[in-house]
Amino acid sequence: MNRKKVEQPVRLVWHIGPDAPQGEYIDAKRVQPPSPEPLDESRVSGFLVSSLDLFCGLDVSEADETVPGELMDELFNPPKT
Repeated sequence: MNRKKVEQPVRLVWHIGPDAPQGEYIDAKRVQPPSPEPLDESRVSGFLVSSLDLFCGLDVSEADETVPGELMDELFNPPKT
């Protein structure tokens, strides 16, 4: 059996990028896939730490800090004209 290699037709896709902000058709076979971005360690560790806190339980304490009434009136009650 002698099989000839059949060429696949060109597969064009619409691409918008920095070099073509309005978009253009490009050959999908010639496009290099983008390299994956490295993981942000602070997001990963934050997620893990948060999950462990939820799993093990968490002690919440609220500080009793209040704003003086005069300051609250000054900030949230506009002067009447």
